[in-house]
Amino acid sequence: MLDSLFILIFIVAFVTTVLAYENKSVIYSMLSVTLWIIIMAQSLWITDVAGNSYTEYGVSAVCIAFIFVNIIMLIVYFMDWKYQVEMP
Repeated sequence: MLDSLFILIFIVAFVTTVLAYENKSVIYSMLSVTLWIIIMAQSLWITDVAGNSYTEYGVSAVCIAFIFVNIIMLIVYFMDWKYQVEMP
């Protein structure tokens, strides 16, 4: 994956994490988890413009931390949403 695209997806994933926290949104949280999983998978094989490839285990560890945080937020927001909606 190109470095610029990798950085762009990283920034978008971080922004969606912040939006999920501010808006308490389940959809933003799901999108953020998906983006962090994509970044984690791509960080194991990064290819730059010159064709050099390398692995980033530190980025993969940061992604796992964000994935766990977003999954916990997703569960909390879903349970909160479940009790706020009136059941027929």
